[in-house]
Amino acid sequence: MIRDDLITLNEARNVIARAVAKTEALRQSGCFVVADLSGDPVAVRRMDATGGGAYDIVRGKALGSALLSEASSSFATRILKFPPQIFAAYQQLMRSQPFPGAGAVPLLRNRIAIGAISSGVRIGPFVKLPGVSAEELLVDGQPANLEDLIISYAVGGPYRPEHGDDMARWTEAYGAPPDAALKGNGLCEVPLATRQPVLDSAVALADQVIARATEQGEAVTVVVADRYGHVVTIDRMDGAPPAAVRLAEGLAQAAASLQSRTAELAGATPSIPADVLRRIGKHLIPLAGGSPIFSNGQCIGAVGVAGRDPERAQRLADEAAVPH
Repeated sequence: MIRDDLITLNEARNVIARAVAKTEALRQSGCFVVADLSGDPVAVRRMDATGGGAYDIVRGKALGSALLSEASSSFATRILKFPPQIFAAYQQLMRSQPFPGAGAVPLLRNRIAIGAISSGVRIGPFVKLPGVSAEELLVDGQPANLEDLIISYAVGGPYRPEHGDDMARWTEAYGAPPDAALKGNGLCEVPLATRQPVLDSAVALADQVIARATEQGEAVTVVVADRYGHVVTIDRMDGAPPAAVRLAEGLAQAAASLQSRTAELAGATPSIPADVLRRIGKHLIPLAGGSPIFSNGQCIGAVGVAGRDPERAQRLADEAAVPH
């Protein structure tokens, strides 16, 4: 029997959109990854005030949670009980390196894990936020921490505490347990985010690629990176191979870092030595599919597209990178 365990891009995007909305409403920022059981992302969003290195850490959380079908907090707790060699073995044996930190939980369908959602970097188990009412971090009168609250809101379920010390954190932060008269607004609905111009423009570029690929009957992964090659968004279309995610990342990073179409890098004579590329950036991939984005003569980012046809991927990236 074939399990119903595929996460569609639309499902992944909707979950992350809720996470971004709640985070913005609480005046915070962060990065979010939804991965399927391959451990590779289906969708990624990095909010505007979040550092470029966020994606790699949050992806590592999602990887462990998706492949082990458990919350990253329980994985971290277990790993901390073992000597460092055990975690080193996990890193060597798994297809990519997991990050043993809280902030990722399995996504369930009919009580069966189908992937994971993770958050992180500027989102932690905080119970007190500057400029935010304490009621926004209460659920049914009980304390909630920011990280677990956002994930719970994103998946649309009840509050799921992963850290186990919400009341202790609350009492330390506020000097006493919450007022019994307060029920809180922690899981109340909020409008979609409206203050993420860089993220929104990256999503618009991805939408353009997805629309054109759909017209052509192609399933691709599209990555939009900033001018430094750091991931802003990832979208893996339904049917696109999981390995296309890493490929599209490397294409976007190469296009941004070298400010050149990757098809030109692939056809360069003489070819760029592999050790030179590794020195520039360990994930640079000089194959067709990446295109830099210029504005007023400055490179402001790049698009990486990967699928089954590299030439078509390059055309899709070029079309998206043209100023409109």
